[in-house]
Amino acid sequence: MVLPEEPTMRLPLLLRVSTSLILALMSVVITTAPSMAQQTGELINASDDPLLQGFRWRSIGPVGQGGRVDDIAVNPKNSKNFFVGFATAGLWKTTNNGTTFRPVFDTYSTHSIGAIGLSPSNPDIVYIGTGEANNRQSSSFGEGMYKSTDNGETFVHIGLRETQSIARVVVHPSNPDVVWVAANGQLFGPNPERGVFKTIDGGETWGKVLYIDENTGATDLLMDPSNPDILFAATYQRRRTACCFVGGGPGSGIWTSQDGGESWNRVEGNGLPNGTMGRIALAMTPANPDVVYAQIEVAADKEDQLNEVESEEWQRLAREDATPPDPEWNGIWRSTNKGRSWEFRSNENGRPMYFSQIRVSPQDPDLVYVVDQRVHKSRDGATTFETLEGYGHVDQHAIWIDPTDHDHIMIGNDGSVDITWDQGETWESLRTWAVGQPYHVSVDMRRPYYVCTGLQDNGSWCGPSSVRQGPILAQDWYRIGGGDGFYTAIDPTDFTVIYSESQNGNIRRGNLIDGETSSIRPRGAGGRGGRGGRGGGGRSNIVPTPEPNTEIRWNWNTPFIISPHNAQTIHAGSNHFFTSRDRGETWMMSPDLTKNIDRDEIQIMGFYNAIERCRQNNRGVECIPSRNDGVGSWSTIVSVSE
Repeated sequence: MVLPEEPTMRLPLLLRVSTSLILALMSVVITTAPSMAQQTGELINASDDPLLQGFRWRSIGPVGQGGRVDDIAVNPKNSKNFFVGFATAGLWKTTNNGTTFRPVFDTYSTHSIGAIGLSPSNPDIVYIGTGEANNRQSSSFGEGMYKSTDNGETFVHIGLRETQSIARVVVHPSNPDVVWVAANGQLFGPNPERGVFKTIDGGETWGKVLYIDENTGATDLLMDPSNPDILFAATYQRRRTACCFVGGGPGSGIWTSQDGGESWNRVEGNGLPNGTMGRIALAMTPANPDVVYAQIEVAADKEDQLNEVESEEWQRLAREDATPPDPEWNGIWRSTNKGRSWEFRSNENGRPMYFSQIRVSPQDPDLVYVVDQRVHKSRDGATTFETLEGYGHVDQHAIWIDPTDHDHIMIGNDGSVDITWDQGETWESLRTWAVGQPYHVSVDMRRPYYVCTGLQDNGSWCGPSSVRQGPILAQDWYRIGGGDGFYTAIDPTDFTVIYSESQNGNIRRGNLIDGETSSIRPRGAGGRGGRGGRGGGGRSNIVPTPEPNTEIRWNWNTPFIISPHNAQTIHAGSNHFFTSRDRGETWMMSPDLTKNIDRDEIQIMGFYNAIERCRQNNRGVECIPSRNDGVGSWSTIVSVSE
């Protein structure tokens, strides 16, 4: 989910006064504003280029906007000491319960953390699985496993380099050398380095103990809290390409091992749904180790087809949000005998491709939490749920419940970490770090120059590269755009004219003097902006107006630039190339520059993209559980330069 962008969004006002007063007050601001302290300490990530070796990296922000969290791991012997792994911001550590954090992974060759495993018997031993496992078009890749023996102060690489994305790391409760890893594998192609891996020598060597095929990885893994030889794993068949996404297939399923992962058996039937599965999440609890929860993405493709009357009734109930519980559709199942039989509980399962996390209280087997954009809580064993409120951001990807106090919970989302001490009644948001996910950066011509950037799920922001005294503060940055932030640009002749963009080509021009913004996205006949997003409404701003059936396809991350030769000229790319000579008021459009391939003719893992996405009422029909999730447009221009 993305934050909505208001059509009438206003930028922060610089001043509504004369130019001379603007300059005078700017002088006051520059004189009195705190400036950046000198950076001290060890120089990290120095360039090999002799001309750049004197340069030192420094953080300028923004602080507070946050970025996507993939995992949270807490010292089992001291809950004030924990690690947070980010999709692109590396690994951070706190020793004071989140009052302060420091990065501990900046000098290693990947910034994407997928999973963290702390040894219960020796918390100084920390295993890190790199590479985000959330399957988005913006997911970053890792390079296997790392290990620390000094509580995260230093790390060494210990293998599995080609796994690319790791979803879970489980460490044996009494032997820190025994570790299991659930590896998703490559997102954009097949590879054999996926499945469940096991080491018995602390990562010196690895064995692949559960392998389905080159398209199917492991997306969850858990250990019976009463017997470390009993394991459950979830496998997930998925592939993303530039045009398409297929999530689900015969490789997806639940597996169990009774011998520490040496051999595995598929768990199926006995109350589980019959259809083709997608992504699956698993949970157990020491409160009752016989209880297993499975949150399953599943199609109703193996059921009898509905007749016309039944189909119309399904559609009516769906419109009224009154569909009955459906044990053959996405939802939650529970076993009370370690997976031998299962009972359907509810259809709580929002956008499983991207979320799929379920946790159970360590003290109450009926107290269950699941996430999607929001956090949902059940007190009756996942039969009914309430939606919790008050945390700092949407899109939840990590949950940790204190094993000694189930009132104490931490969640990780696209805005960082939120903590509750009362089961979600109230929340504290941790936002004291610069961990945003910038797509692109632009600068203006001021002295000191200002930097603007678009952040994943956190809008677009601008802030100073330096200030006269003290550090650069969070309040030195100001917001210039909403939604997912992507490209930004500042007029090199007038820094008060600024451009930002949210997903699917929604380009906006703003003015820092009066705070006004307006959509300048190229719009076709009838004011339509084309496939992939809204167009801004109103009449066409393309000259000449294209034919009504002209297709305009926008990339999620649409490229645009200001011409370096003329600040009035802007270029943007969809499947057409656009040029404006009047700052986006009107546009000229090229012919379709792409090959215009029919993506429905493309095959991915044996599935034609023409196969439709699964729908609850479309039963007994071949379908794809998560078809083209996140890919509304395809065959588009991805880079523009002049």
